[in-house]
Amino acid sequence: MAPVPRFLDYHNSDGIINGMGKYSFKVFLLISIAIHLSMISIVGNLYHKPARDKDNTLSVEIMPLPPQEKKLKKEKLARKRIREPLRPGKRTKKLQSRKPKKTDRPSVRPIGLTKSYKQRKSTPPKREDTILLDTKNPKYTSYSSRIKRKIELAWEYPSEARTEEIQGRLTLMFSILRSGRLGGLELLRSSGFRVLDSGALNAVKCAAPYYPIPQKMGIDRLNIIATFEYQVDYSQ
Repeated sequence: MAPVPRFLDYHNSDGIINGMGKYSFKVFLLISIAIHLSMISIVGNLYHKPARDKDNTLSVEIMPLPPQEKKLKKEKLARKRIREPLRPGKRTKKLQSRKPKKTDRPSVRPIGLTKSYKQRKSTPPKREDTILLDTKNPKYTSYSSRIKRKIELAWEYPSEARTEEIQGRLTLMFSILRSGRLGGLELLRSSGFRVLDSGALNAVKCAAPYYPIPQKMGIDRLNIIATFEYQVDYSQ
């Protein structure tokens, strides 16, 4: 007689099949499937980025400013620039520290001006001296005495002043150039009478031109101060 298989785990002592074993196995199977599905979904979310929905994107449209608002904005900016002084920035520093290049230098040199400046610089200044007509300086004694004789020959007592017995004394200064030409004439102190002053000034003018200044004197102009005195001679 062949043996009959029996499920010992699922039968109780009364021969009734125990359903608890099948139920626990099903629960375990469902829990395992749920865990695996959740792990698969988590891994899938990590490596898969959902595509952006084009329909959900926001679009912003910038409306242009009306012309009046643009004008006001420009005026505000212009006022701001006028009020704020220009501050030296990097650009100005660069311009200030920039050294001139060779190309910046002018190619034309003022040769004529340089020459004339050198000539002026090398030309010695004009030499002059001032003496009295009756000087005692041996350098000018001979020359001044010749000048004095020439003036005395041209000087006369005005007839009007002689008639009215007008007397007086005046001082003047005249200049003789190197060539002997009269270079200047000035009344330093008046006699108080125009007729006497005019007589002395005219005498200096009429005596010119004078003798040329001797080269040994080493001057280009000689200023001479002379005193003229008018006195009436009652002995005549």
